[in-house]
Amino acid sequence: GEQDGFAYSICVTKQGCKVLYYMRNTAGGISAVPTDARYDQLTAVAQQYCRSKGYGQTLPSYAQFYNGMALINLAPMQNDAILYPDLVKVWIDIENDRVVGLDAYNYLMSHKQRSLPAPTVTEQQARDKVSGRMAVETSRLALIPLASGLEKLCWELKGTINGNDYLIYVNVETGVEEDILMIQHTNDGTLVM
Repeated sequence: GEQDGFAYSICVTKQGCKVLYYMRNTAGGISAVPTDARYDQLTAVAQQYCRSKGYGQTLPSYAQFYNGMALINLAPMQNDAILYPDLVKVWIDIENDRVVGLDAYNYLMSHKQRSLPAPTVTEQQARDKVSGRMAVETSRLALIPLASGLEKLCWELKGTINGNDYLIYVNVETGVEEDILMIQHTNDGTLVM
């Protein structure tokens, strides 16, 4: 369909007619990584949009910037844990702060109330586990999807190793390191590898 003279692509689910994906075809624009303050504004726009659409409270995961748009990846929360399997992607036109796209596929396929384990490994124990290799800057609870298809509740520890930013995931029940990701700061924003 068309709105404001722009063409939109949209996909909805057969059951419940929920929007899986929509995207406005944009004319393109500048691609630059915004300042931290501007990124916070764009994130707030995306979070407000998610609340208005019934996705609840979300936290930002990572962002990319291209064709004059910001792609903000947000994940919903449960009991102070960020739920990465339920990621919602929101595209915002940087010029006017309008939401021009949404990808809710992961959310619609994965989101449910989960029975999350109570951490037996404390945040401090998780920090101590990686302290030899990494100076931990921030930590939070995160539910992560594993290659096996299972989900594990972990302490997400963000910090620096040899000048590179990393995320290390320590299982809250076993203390096992489930995953380690390098954060790549590119011209188009932040990518997690």
